[in-house]
Amino acid sequence: MSCSNCGEEKVKCKGLCARCYMRMQRHGTPELLVKDKEPCYGCGNEKVHAKGLCGSCYSRLLSNGSPEKTRPKGKTVAECDFCGERKTMAAHGLCKKCYKRARDHGGDPNYIDKNLPPKIRPCKNCSETREIVGKGYCAPCYQRLWKKGTLEYAPKRYRKFCLIEGCDKPVVSYGFCGTHRIAKRDKRSQQDYHLKKKFGMGSGEYEKLLESQGGVCAICGNKETRPDHNNGKPRRLAVDHNHKTGKVRSLLCSNCNIAIGLLGDSTDTIKSAMEYLEAHKNQLNP
Repeated sequence: MSCSNCGEEKVKCKGLCARCYMRMQRHGTPELLVKDKEPCYGCGNEKVHAKGLCGSCYSRLLSNGSPEKTRPKGKTVAECDFCGERKTMAAHGLCKKCYKRARDHGGDPNYIDKNLPPKIRPCKNCSETREIVGKGYCAPCYQRLWKKGTLEYAPKRYRKFCLIEGCDKPVVSYGFCGTHRIAKRDKRSQQDYHLKKKFGMGSGEYEKLLESQGGVCAICGNKETRPDHNNGKPRRLAVDHNHKTGKVRSLLCSNCNIAIGLLGDSTDTIKSAMEYLEAHKNQLNP
């Protein structure tokens, strides 16, 4: 089967050879292009590529749907309202140079001051001569306007003091200073936290052990007499434990607990101390 236009034997599609089919796709006709054909109707260029358009206009037609030139976004070229030169516009009808000068100097593109260097002039808000950052404001004022939407300073934070009358210490937590916060805190919760953290036992276990001992020291059989620093009342019995294994042994008064601690929890040392006291019993008690 031969081409219906030129008679070639190799047919590609729709009864046309490759070249005739390409001309059909581009120009709408399989006929050969005439050299003296009319120029591009988009830009007037004599070199026509397809459908009466040059290569540039034809690519714009395919991508934008029109052979007309499209302006690049953000790059408008026009006459500046201030200097009158045809340049790339920035904003408000001003070129980049004039707009930058107007932005830095309160909207005046013709700002010239021989006594002060550029961008240095009194701030519109605080009236201090500083470097102008934007809209006629210095850096601190412009930052407040940009971040908070106002030129006013943020209100000062007042220092809070303890709720207890006559106490002028600052607040630590819950409206109280450190001293009164400890006094107001629940003592039982403090004791539970201390027992759990140091000895691994709760307040219930402590109460059971104290009841089994009759409320007295396991060594001397006396009650605790050492006063507490906070309220002056007698302390509770100390929890004696093995320092190597951490196992709780019993409850002791402060004197007995300190004594066996100073003797190193050594039975041999305690026996030697007992023998020493027996040997000098007559001297101690004449």
